[in-house]
Amino acid sequence: MKKLFAQMPKKYKISLIFVLGLLSVAGITWKPIGINYGKWLAAGESDPTGDMSVLLSGSNARLKTLIELYEEGKVQGIYYAAGIDETVEDLTEYRNIFAKYKLPTQDLYCGELVESTFNEAQAFKRKLAEIKNPVNKIILVSDRYHLRRGIWSFNKVLGDEIEVTAYSTPSSPEIADLHWWKHQSSREQVIGETKKMGFYFIYYGLLNQGNLITHGDVNRITTGKVAQGVNRPCEIVLPQLTTNK
Repeated sequence: MKKLFAQMPKKYKISLIFVLGLLSVAGITWKPIGINYGKWLAAGESDPTGDMSVLLSGSNARLKTLIELYEEGKVQGIYYAAGIDETVEDLTEYRNIFAKYKLPTQDLYCGELVESTFNEAQAFKRKLAEIKNPVNKIILVSDRYHLRRGIWSFNKVLGDEIEVTAYSTPSSPEIADLHWWKHQSSREQVIGETKKMGFYFIYYGLLNQGNLITHGDVNRITTGKVAQGVNRPCEIVLPQLTTNK
């Protein structure tokens, strides 16, 4: 090996040394970079307070966490919106979760049917006109690695109008592990969010597009099918808001 290196032309020696140096640096630094990247995706606060908790729709755990922030006095209002892929059964479960808590109607707000995280930010901005109390800071509620995309989307749509932070649902040991690459569940989430963040940065950020491109659009093109969502989901999940009008 030494003989081969000695016979190698100088320009190739320099290139080989440079490549080996890069590989050595990468071998030393990739773990800290991976840990910090996971932390970056898992944006937000560990003990936030604000004016309103805002749901990024998707699961019972998110909804329970949303309500718990209110129950603990961390926020004074709750905003909920249904995702377009959620079924009547899903919405019925959400209604049952809400029913377990004694929540004042005047502190509850239900938004329109939403198709993506970016669309959730747009829908919330439209809802602001109906919210009576001042909203200077909101707390987005979602899963650990979804938080960065949520904060980015709401900051993009709301601008400097409202301070945006986030709070994570309880995470499994695998998802919470800073060495996320060791577990399939966390790897899948990080890789999925990386792809989506890349699209959001380019389409909604650099290209500054306001029109949505959602999973529904992709499905419509590739299979001719798209989830329609449930018509008037607020009447199912929070019927007290419609009966009291």
